[in-house]
Amino acid sequence: EGFIDLASTRSPPTCFCLFAVDGGSLANAPAWQREPCTVLSTSEVECRTPAFSAQGYGYAASTFREPPRFFRPALTLNNFHWHVPINDEFNFFDVRIISPTMSAATFEVGQDRSLTVNTGNFRNPTEYTMFCWFKVPGSVVTSEFVVQGTVSGDPNIFICIIPDWSSINVFGAPAVNMLPCGSSSVNFASTDATCNLDGSLNVPFGVAFAPTSDRSLLTDQHFAFGKRFTFYATPRFLDFLPKMGDQVGGTNINIYGENFLDLPNLRCKFSEGTQATIAPDTIYKSSNLVVCVTPVVKQ
Repeated sequence: EGFIDLASTRSPPTCFCLFAVDGGSLANAPAWQREPCTVLSTSEVECRTPAFSAQGYGYAASTFREPPRFFRPALTLNNFHWHVPINDEFNFFDVRIISPTMSAATFEVGQDRSLTVNTGNFRNPTEYTMFCWFKVPGSVVTSEFVVQGTVSGDPNIFICIIPDWSSINVFGAPAVNMLPCGSSSVNFASTDATCNLDGSLNVPFGVAFAPTSDRSLLTDQHFAFGKRFTFYATPRFLDFLPKMGDQVGGTNINIYGENFLDLPNLRCKFSEGTQATIAPDTIYKSSNLVVCVTPVVKQ
């Protein structure tokens, strides 16, 4: 309380936040990084966090050239009076890896829907509740596209369950109507999502850490959107032509269906078990057509 109302509007600014980065501490002044802050009220200031290295962490701190009322300086650095809350660390983290990075939008009973999230650099993950947000257009922080994560054996590895679109509504309609996104009525150009040519939908993926499991207290600003996730409609096989080809291989077979995806690992397989043979070439033509080249049939 008692912040100077107009401090951040002066030139030069007189309101700053202080972050300990690269393993800094109160005794290690060179590791402190100063960032301008904005005074929102007499009891609240807002700061942008700085970049940090793999070992970065920090403390929330604020300063004015003249200490605000009701505060006593806890630290003097570079002629500024810093007010460092006791035991009130600011934790940096980044979403390093998510796996998988894409998934069907609907699932069969019993299918694995686990998403692994590596949030490296977070110092005290067990003291917070972690949330994942698959930011599908029309979703909000209280929607079913925000799921609570669970801690795995590693303190920086969390598990989130990929949402099943079959029971979720957005924009007043079933979410599954968005896929394939190319035939959807949603204007994705006005959202953060990207509609791919194969009909899959690429959306921002964000992580938040909160001191409570009550998601109604979350806001957009709690989430760090460092990755993206792709949803696709389940591919369907309808038919193929021709029905026969030369045993020496090389016959082009047109595979007809729906929701085919243009992926690097797209393959056609002939036969099953020990007799299975992968086609020497698989060519994506559209979300409704894939061309497979038949392999040589061994006698």
